[in-house]
Amino acid sequence: MFPARHFPIACILLVAPFTQAQGETPSPASNPPASNPPAGAPTAPPGELLPDAGDIPALDNNADVQGQPPTEFNQQLRIDQTDRKNWFGITPETDPLAPFMRLLAGVKEKTGLTFGGAYTMLLQQASGGPGDRTAAAGDIDLMLSWKKQFNETDYIRINSSFEYRFQIGDITPSALGPEIGTLIPTTNGFGERPPVVKELFYDQTLLEGRVRWIFGRIDPENYVGGHRLQSANTFFLNKAFSSNPAIAYPSIGLGGAAAVKPVDWLYILAGCTDVNANITRTGFDTAFDTGEVFAFAEVGGITNWDGLGSGRQRLSVWHSDSSSVKNKPSDQGISISIDQELGPKAAIFLRTAYSDGAVTNVRQLYEGGFGFKGLTGIDNDYTGIALAYAAPPSGRAETILEVFQRFQLALRTELTVGAQLIMNPGKAPNDEALGIFECRLRFSF
Repeated sequence: MFPARHFPIACILLVAPFTQAQGETPSPASNPPASNPPAGAPTAPPGELLPDAGDIPALDNNADVQGQPPTEFNQQLRIDQTDRKNWFGITPETDPLAPFMRLLAGVKEKTGLTFGGAYTMLLQQASGGPGDRTAAAGDIDLMLSWKKQFNETDYIRINSSFEYRFQIGDITPSALGPEIGTLIPTTNGFGERPPVVKELFYDQTLLEGRVRWIFGRIDPENYVGGHRLQSANTFFLNKAFSSNPAIAYPSIGLGGAAAVKPVDWLYILAGCTDVNANITRTGFDTAFDTGEVFAFAEVGGITNWDGLGSGRQRLSVWHSDSSSVKNKPSDQGISISIDQELGPKAAIFLRTAYSDGAVTNVRQLYEGGFGFKGLTGIDNDYTGIALAYAAPPSGRAETILEVFQRFQLALRTELTVGAQLIMNPGKAPNDEALGIFECRLRFSF
């Protein structure tokens, strides 16, 4: 059950994002700029991006020698701190948090330290299944990064993030899939966990961005087998799309990776992490005592076509040693994924993956999806639809359809509503189909 001591915190955090819009009336047709903008300040028509802002930063940033998904530390920090045109017409000048944001900007300018954070709440309701059908949880993230920039592309970063996940109600969304009998969980993350140091790692690029290496406490899910819409924070929720369920990712722990970009259209990366990692522990005992690792490599192509935009094509391979600590067998597999912009407002992704399934319980995975910006008239609203087919080593395969609509309520406040249709749920033989209705609120700074 959700502890009573957390209830006031949850209420405050749920209400706080809407205080940005107090006294405002949603109007996608008007979206006025600030009433008294500074002289000479640029303006944007209703529904378009604020000056110097964007939706999801391009994954082809020259400083990044590989195309990580939006959950990668640097990507997520930039996304969370981007001001966007929104339904309530809030601008940086009228934002109640403007003094706080200016304070953070001043600290960054003087010290190189960037502070960021987000609160995300998720509610999922299942239409059927043998267990509990209502699940909710909150997630608080704090991020801190120190950066030393040497030139336009080369830098040193020391990144750290802190996370607290708490349950609201009887079960968390991470437990909903097992409760109702799905093969693939209905979301990635959104469980219950005490406050932890989630990531703490050194990050450096060299040779005009051609070489990048990281080491420390890292999340391997961000560095192999992903795609540009892979984020339960801002895009699809079902784990078929918000992770790669055919890869036996260990928990976040000690590890490292390196990537090279010999030419502009190609990158190669490899790395390993502790297969026995436990996010609530430092991991020094298991990482160095057992020598059991999760190893991965990826070769990726980079495209940038006139009239379409940027894209990535990834071939990923991985191997997970057997775990003497967690008593798990070894596993291995391969994943191929493609994502591509289709002009300034649309993107597509395709992915297929295969594994032995000893740990993942997913032998084959086929999926694809589309994302669209601005169908509501607000340029930063986002619409997504995706379809996946997942088959275990034995038993019946599961087909997943998910659709969502994300509304940009305020500068950094998003509300997402969506639904999943799970046909032939893999662990619920008495059900032919299950529906999942979902609502996600995210506030960032």
